[in-house]
Amino acid sequence: MNELNDEQLERIDQYLADELNATERAEVTSLIANNQTWKEAYDLRIAAGQVSKNVFHRSMRKKFTELDQATIPRRTIQPIWLAVAASLAILVSAVLWLFPTQDSNNLLAEYRTFPNIVLPIEKSGGEFTPREKIYQSYELGSYDQTITLFAQLDTVQTVDRLYLGLSYLESGNYHDAYTILDEVRASSNTRWSHVADWYQAWLLLKQDKTDEARAAFERIAKVPGHRYQTESEEVLAKLKSR
Repeated sequence: MNELNDEQLERIDQYLADELNATERAEVTSLIANNQTWKEAYDLRIAAGQVSKNVFHRSMRKKFTELDQATIPRRTIQPIWLAVAASLAILVSAVLWLFPTQDSNNLLAEYRTFPNIVLPIEKSGGEFTPREKIYQSYELGSYDQTITLFAQLDTVQTVDRLYLGLSYLESGNYHDAYTILDEVRASSNTRWSHVADWYQAWLLLKQDKTDEARAAFERIAKVPGHRYQTESEEVLAKLKSR
């Protein structure tokens, strides 16, 4: 059986950690769905417990780093140049953290699209339900198509409204995205209302409405047990000098 190289395995790690942009994520999704070697490597990483679908609400980057250090033997022996590069990366990150930028555009580089955790793509071929097609379209980054397919659903749940709002956000329709996310924020289902809260704050930042975005992140940071309380505090620290 062919094996993936370190760069390809790293790509899967980034995919699982939700660190890819929409185009990169769609590319990896296609490879996993259509290439047996990629599919087996992906399944092995899931089986190894590197990523759980039930912990997307936590800091994915932090979680991945901890698991990476604990469970991936291939990283235990590294070329000297790679170790030096890693040290430099840590140093640069530390400098950026100590001296946060005042430019919200730089902060937007940390923005991550919310993953499809409802009906993720796990296999290729076969018949899919209308709802499965919608969420797979979202996962592939086809947001305009996702919006069209949502309009064809007979029954719409709170989670559907959330992903519809997120699709508008990713497609750049901030007006409709804000309206729908605001609706989901009012829901009693905190599993989804917290997500809507978080992405509505990012939406404001994307529109360069920094003061409103700061107020939104402050609101989240003050809610005990909010899914994105810690992450909001981190964003606020970077916006502090603005």
